[in-house]
Amino acid sequence: MSVYKEYRDSRTSWGIGALGSVIVEVELDDKDKTIGVGISIGGEAACFMVENHLSRFVEGQDPTNVELIWDQMYRSTLNYGRKGIAIQAISAVDLAIWDALGKLKKVPVYELLGGKTKEKMPVYATTSRPDLAKEMGFHGAKFPLPYGPASGEWGMR
Repeated sequence: MSVYKEYRDSRTSWGIGALGSVIVEVELDDKDKTIGVGISIGGEAACFMVENHLSRFVEGQDPTNVELIWDQMYRSTLNYGRKGIAIQAISAVDLAIWDALGKLKKVPVYELLGGKTKEKMPVYATTSRPDLAKEMGFHGAKFPLPYGPASGEWGMR
């Protein structure tokens, strides 16, 4: 939205936080009742999708069939979209399943996905407060720039 002058100064000016977050908990049927958590964006709309539509592809399923569950959720959203809030809702459920599986097997999720490929991995925090990102241990932060590609020769006019 930075290509539009009236929205350039603030991400909240165009409603980036309007929908809020969705937090999904998946509880397994093991003796410990392992709980996995997944977080995404989409607010009440994503919550509605998870509770009223996507849950049918998760409840009672073997959580190790995570790819099957994901595919069924993805294909089932054909009639209302395969991007935006729908994919955010699917993402929250998917993350919760992976989190639960890692806890159940007592291994980090990267081991479930095939193992470690690097000793360290560079990451950044997307934030309007890079000072807080630094306090949290991040060495870099991505934040809005008043003069970026959208405002220069590469931006839309």
